[in-house]
Amino acid sequence: MFHEFHACQHADAPTLVLSSGLGGSGRYWADDRHC
Repeated sequence: MFHEFHACQHADAPTLVLSSGLGGSGRYWADDRHC
């Protein structure tokens, strides 16, 4: 479940958001431009 965010494998990505607010239990990068 990636919602509208792109899953990034880059651990050095600047923006990380928890999807708990989206009803998820995973982590998603808010800025997909850094993916």
